[in-house]
Amino acid sequence: MATKQSHEAKREMMLFMQEGLPWQEAACRAGVRTSRSTAYRWFAAYRTQGEDALQDGRHGHPAKVREPILLWLEKQCREAIKFVKPSLNLNYD
Repeated sequence: MATKQSHEAKREMMLFMQEGLPWQEAACRAGVRTSRSTAYRWFAAYRTQGEDALQDGRHGHPAKVREPILLWLEKQCREAIKFVKPSLNLNYD
């Protein structure tokens, strides 16, 4: 779900919950898939922070694999590919 769509769907869900609908019904009507605990966490934040609470502040970051582990993993993959299908004659070196 796109960010704008996600924000709007969460907003609708919060409005439905304010009207007294159970969280499952509110989520279903708004098209949001979530758990009970997340629904009530969003709702509590929405009541105290308003629209700002609906912003997803996560930005993520790439996994950090240290060089020794990366080298080991590459070696394991190269070794494993030899046993998958030798007739492919893949050259990954």
